[in-house]
Amino acid sequence: MTGNKPSSRPVDRYYSKVCCCLVGILLISSANLFFFLEHNKHLNGTTSEGGAVSEGPSTHMIDHGKTKRWNRAMVEAKEMLAAHGEEAECLHPKVQESKKLLKQFQGNRRPSKPYLNMGFPKCGSSTLFDFFACLGYRATHFTNNSLAGDFEGICMRDAVANGLRPLETCARGVDAILQMDVEYPLGIDGYFHKPFRDECFFPQFSLLEELHQEAPASTFLLTFRPIHDWITSISGWGSTVMLNRFQLCDFPNLPRGIPTDLGNKTQVVGQMTEFWCSHVQHVRNFVKEYPSHTLIETSLYDNLQSAQIMYGLFPTKVDANNTSEPITTELSNGCWGHSNENRPKQWLRRRKGKQGRNWLQKEQQRQQE
Repeated sequence: MTGNKPSSRPVDRYYSKVCCCLVGILLISSANLFFFLEHNKHLNGTTSEGGAVSEGPSTHMIDHGKTKRWNRAMVEAKEMLAAHGEEAECLHPKVQESKKLLKQFQGNRRPSKPYLNMGFPKCGSSTLFDFFACLGYRATHFTNNSLAGDFEGICMRDAVANGLRPLETCARGVDAILQMDVEYPLGIDGYFHKPFRDECFFPQFSLLEELHQEAPASTFLLTFRPIHDWITSISGWGSTVMLNRFQLCDFPNLPRGIPTDLGNKTQVVGQMTEFWCSHVQHVRNFVKEYPSHTLIETSLYDNLQSAQIMYGLFPTKVDANNTSEPITTELSNGCWGHSNENRPKQWLRRRKGKQGRNWLQKEQQRQQE
């Protein structure tokens, strides 16, 4: 014997290794559980200290309270419609609020760029595009002048999904984005559409928070038309009817399959009206929550009043040298006018005209009250 301690028995060495492995597994499991819980807190809008998540770069993983805002908007829309029907304020522009902006933006002051159309398709987007393009602003509409070479809305969706800023990535240097929404579901062929890609996305529905983070003083544009007229328009627009495409898409407050029965006019009007109202409430609530934005609401059919508002807020043309000149405000040869009208049949045009006149008379009475 040399006097050294006898070596551990093989069995002891075996159990020591097993214990070390178990301790390691427990430590790794505890760490994974900790990070899992922290990740869930982050997704729910809280940190480990219980505070709000900081507004860093946008990612598709953070809800930013979107679901809560949309749920609130739908509840408010249903309450308004139940109480007031077609007189509900979510169906009508707050023109007087827009007129107040004329006092706020006087002289050389203008609403802040970019100008973002928050409204629906077939509700004045072409009119807005023609107006801003006529004034010399760098404007885009759908794929017209799109820097992305594609639908701007789809580009924005993909940009946010990859942690990029939607405006900088898809519309750098653009002054006015006047139709960024897309409603082409997977498998449906159409204009400039890739049928093997889902192209149902409205940034004005799903990216308000991200747009606010990137451009917190941007100006929101919301144009109204009579709800029945809008539903009639989208029911007869495009080779693959727009209303059908809405039904096949999956939007906030309009899940796939709604309207349930396209042949049931009462159901279509009811469900699409709730959807419309919830979007209007969503935008109005958001601007109330973040008053750094300017919201301009106009009527597509009241050309005179809408022209007064738009010419008052944008009274001069601009050019590449940032010089300006007064513009013609006559409706006959000025920049404002109703563009891209949907005129399917003569009888529908007459009916639409009568509906439009009746709606306009009611709107003018509402504004005088």
